[in-house]
Amino acid sequence: MHLNPNDLLKNRYRIQKQLGRGGMGAVFLAIDEALDRQVAVKANLNPNPHSKHQFEREAQLLAKLRHPNLPLVSDHFIIDEVQYLVMDYVPGED
Repeated sequence: MHLNPNDLLKNRYRIQKQLGRGGMGAVFLAIDEALDRQVAVKANLNPNPHSKHQFEREAQLLAKLRHPNLPLVSDHFIIDEVQYLVMDYVPGED
């Protein structure tokens, strides 16, 4: 899985740039074209079943949490067996 600037996910999220990458995933800055706002899109880069389950569980847990120090999760989807999690974009250093 490799995303480039201007790639469009789910006919909605236009990738702007990669913000970070680790052993398990990558995070991209994107524009939610439906709502005209910046979002962070996290992609699961680890295709093993345990990682897929863990990523889905993270999406479910974060979607239920409301706290000023946590980004709000707004979407979770799969394209070509790659899982994506869409959340508020919080500018600044990681």
